[in-house]
Amino acid sequence: MGPTLHALSIHVDYRCAGTSLCCASGWRIPVERSVRQHITRLMAEGRIAVPGGETDPEVLFERCDELPESRSALLGTRGGRCVFLEDSGLCAIHRQAGHSALPSECQHFPRICVLHPLGVSVTLSHLCPTAAEMLFREDRPLAIVVNPPILSERETWEGLDAREALPPMICPDALMRWEDHAHWERHMVATLARGDLTPEQALGLLAAQGEMIRSWRESDGEFSEHLRRCCDEGRPSESGSHGLGIESTEAIFRELLHCIPPSAQIGPPPCLDHFADHLGRSVQPHWLEFQGPIRRYLASKAFANWIAYQGQGMRSALFAVIAAHASLRVHAALRCEEAGRPLDRDLLREAIRDSDLLLVHRMSRELFTALCDRRELDVSDHLTT
Repeated sequence: MGPTLHALSIHVDYRCAGTSLCCASGWRIPVERSVRQHITRLMAEGRIAVPGGETDPEVLFERCDELPESRSALLGTRGGRCVFLEDSGLCAIHRQAGHSALPSECQHFPRICVLHPLGVSVTLSHLCPTAAEMLFREDRPLAIVVNPPILSERETWEGLDAREALPPMICPDALMRWEDHAHWERHMVATLARGDLTPEQALGLLAAQGEMIRSWRESDGEFSEHLRRCCDEGRPSESGSHGLGIESTEAIFRELLHCIPPSAQIGPPPCLDHFADHLGRSVQPHWLEFQGPIRRYLASKAFANWIAYQGQGMRSALFAVIAAHASLRVHAALRCEEAGRPLDRDLLREAIRDSDLLLVHRMSRELFTALCDRRELDVSDHLTT
């Protein structure tokens, strides 16, 4: 029997829809030696036909001396497109030989995993258009689901491996139990799912409850009971209907840009000269029309949050969610500026994809963790109208 799997209800039926974004982005995808040999054998047997009839192994698999011996080649590309990508948008390997024949990185994208003593938690990168669209679904309540059938079909998982690590911290000098962290994670998702709260009120409530939880001392009795009492207490602030103040949003976003290593830089940083104008005129008047997908996006950052495992406490982990909120608002304003129209469904979906390109695929995890740890964030100072 495999590990217990945990995922958000909106993600459990994810399937590749052939949008081909991941296959046409110019990414350098390592191929395990055993996978390369298997693909080569299937080609020789006529079970995989490559677009254009390409058979040259030097074209199909590019050598890369920087990789470890077990992954000594990269999938070949032409003009930024994987040589195995068909005109239909489907992968020749996937379509003809199945998901298990793919390199590990192709099998996992857009999944983001945390392996821990209670099982495996799986969220998604919404850079994938199919995953981004799932945030707009209204057919199921937002919650953490255990052992969803589709995810349970997988046999192996890769990601942050915390199975032999200490559990997440309450604060720098105190640890939770694994079961306590799971309870807090479920509570965060349930709070962000509440329809009677704006996304910003939900974040403010979680921040207030987090501070109550961090106040625990041994004289208060069992931490588990203290945690549950705190999760049942607290009231959402009446302020915070539109999210971070403009100055705070911009300041956090600029700090996020500093977390991008030189190797991941793509052109000049975005121009924020007119950001405040477009945020106030094109984004904020329409923001709460889309609070459903915004809540789901934030829940995807609160769940399976790597900073909870790598950072120095609950404040660090919550700041990672606040940073995602700021990133989404900036990218929404930039999309509105580029399109010359107010925020709508399509622009928000593209802003979500832009945000995860930054947060998941471009930023250094080490630099982002350090940023989260040094921010002593009082959310009430930031979640303002």
